[in-house]
Amino acid sequence: MRIIRSFLVRYPSPASGQGFWLVSTLRNFSTCGARFFCERTFRVGETTKIQLILPTSREPVVLKARVVWTKASSLFGMVDLGVAFEPSDEQSTKALTSAANFFLTKKREAT
Repeated sequence: MRIIRSFLVRYPSPASGQGFWLVSTLRNFSTCGARFFCERTFRVGETTKIQLILPTSREPVVLKARVVWTKASSLFGMVDLGVAFEPSDEQSTKALTSAANFFLTKKREAT
């Protein structure tokens, strides 16, 4: 189930060799993937590291993500991007699962 929240996501800029990151708003996420607008293009199938800034975690949750779809957006020339998370370290997986469970529980309580 997708959690629709506007948290931040960081992803490498085209100049990522110099350690630059771009920041966008996360449109939604689950334990399996995420959707967000980004300022750069990625190829379908490309893998990258992303960082989710979630209020349930002290540190950014670092995940390896594979681009599964892209769509041009009318929003200032940005790209709408869908990624699937690939197996990562246990700590990141645990932080992501904890955040998803927290927001799913809050959603059930609100209904």
